[in-house]
Amino acid sequence: MKLYYPPKTDNPHLDVWLERLVKELEPYLIDSPTFTGQATIPTIDLTGGQIAFPATAVPSADPNTLDDYEEGIYVPTLTCGTSGTITVNPSYNALGYTKVGDMVNVRGQIRASAVNAPVGQLRLSIPFTSTLGTEESALGCGSAIMQVLETNLTGLPGALTYDNQDYCFLVEKVGGGMSNDVANHVKIGTQISVGLTYGMN
Repeated sequence: MKLYYPPKTDNPHLDVWLERLVKELEPYLIDSPTFTGQATIPTIDLTGGQIAFPATAVPSADPNTLDDYEEGIYVPTLTCGTSGTITVNPSYNALGYTKVGDMVNVRGQIRASAVNAPVGQLRLSIPFTSTLGTEESALGCGSAIMQVLETNLTGLPGALTYDNQDYCFLVEKVGGGMSNDVANHVKIGTQISVGLTYGMN
């Protein structure tokens, strides 16, 4: 915001005083107003190109109110549903996420650096617990690519989340259904890429 100097008057002393006042006020001007209550504005023109949300969300019960936004990187883990362990390579262990309201998008690639007899489901941790929805409204799904495997998958891979969980299942399409019993396909060097969207609590 910029203050403009007032037009000259017939009083030179007044002109000097006004110019000095403008110079003293300019450092205290802010470009963006701060609202402590509710403001009704038909159009918001973001000349600065940013909307800032607080680090801790302030939830709103209004379904038409956007109350949260966050971008970040998290370090996921891989766990086996039955037995065994899979260690994520510390040099390739970062996944990105974007949270908009109650929707979370996860993407990126990780690699396995150590494997010990993995059996059963293959679970990938997610940055926020999935929501508890009505019927199957909370189910989240996405794409996955699994490369450098101990044994090849028989179907296309994917990723699924269910109600109130802190992980997703890595699955494969088998015939007309799917199987999440894929941990045994992972070996040292396995690369897992994922693009997943789900709802959070």
